[in-house]
Amino acid sequence: MKAWTGALLLAFGTAAAQPIPSPAGVSLDQRIGKPLPLTTQVRDARGHAAHLSDFFAARTPVLLVLGYYRCPQLCGLVMHSLLEGLHRTGLPAAQWRIVGLSLAPDEGPEDAARRSEQDLAYARWLQDGGVLPRLDLLVAAPDDVHRIADAAGLRYAPRDDGISHPATVVLLTPEGRVARYFNGVGLDAPQLRDALVQAREGRLGTWSERLALLCSHLDPGRGRHTGAVMAALRLTGIAALALWAALAWRQSRRRQR
Repeated sequence: MKAWTGALLLAFGTAAAQPIPSPAGVSLDQRIGKPLPLTTQVRDARGHAAHLSDFFAARTPVLLVLGYYRCPQLCGLVMHSLLEGLHRTGLPAAQWRIVGLSLAPDEGPEDAARRSEQDLAYARWLQDGGVLPRLDLLVAAPDDVHRIADAAGLRYAPRDDGISHPATVVLLTPEGRVARYFNGVGLDAPQLRDALVQAREGRLGTWSERLALLCSHLDPGRGRHTGAVMAALRLTGIAALALWAALAWRQSRRRQR
């Protein structure tokens, strides 16, 4: 009983800890099942006009990366982490597609082209002569970017030296519906593989996966859960410990009888 009491006190102490505050106006709200506005006009790295729907095809899930191309650190880490995770899944590159979209209103196709060269160079190094992934980096008018980001549940804010935004990858079904989120860097390859297979079939994230992302907020500078999500996880832990203690007490009472 002392061990259970100590565990409960530890859980309550952790829950009382001060969360890391998120920058104002920056958050990520899960929108599982919500369709993206695929008719939105975009431009690719060569400056060619297109619609977002042009980058979706039957039985090909899309991994959407929202960031900005002049980002000095985090955006590149997120993309390279995604490329590494995809490489470790062992899935052929034809079974998925990466689409990036700049959140910065002053970035154009030339910025997308420069970033694309860097990302493809990293992919080439990972593949070591294998088939390169389909990677399209796009730009769009500010209102159109906001419309896409809002549909994905992402809120971002300008700052003096760039854009504050959650570090996340949005997995979309071939029809353009939000299937799942991958937050931060260091993706789990088996988990990513399973999610891609499910999304390819049009299946969305499971109930437990949605619960894990409930009220998901990230520290844009670290790619880590902060604020509400940490509180939710702590409360879940407290509930689990309380249930464990109740079951143990009930079992102890039965023994006494």
